[in-house]
Amino acid sequence: MSGFHVATATSRPDPFKRVKYQLGLVLGVDEFEQEQAYFLEADRRHARSLHGYGVVCGLSVTNDGAEVRVGPGLALSPKGRELRVRA
Repeated sequence: MSGFHVATATSRPDPFKRVKYQLGLVLGVDEFEQEQAYFLEADRRHARSLHGYGVVCGLSVTNDGAEVRVGPGLALSPKGRELRVRA
């Protein structure tokens, strides 16, 4: 038995812990959620640290007086999350 513990139904995955695979390890929902949390946070940390936040492309704004429209595009939030507006 390894010393690795993942989140359970009452706790949340730790975005800084990586699942350590080994022969015979039985993977369940908790392990996959932990793995996803780790890689999502790594991607967001990369975006925040190297690219900052704001509009990446598109997201043109038009205002005709009665309605404001935002065109398709991509932006990064201050937390490093992708914000995508589709056509």
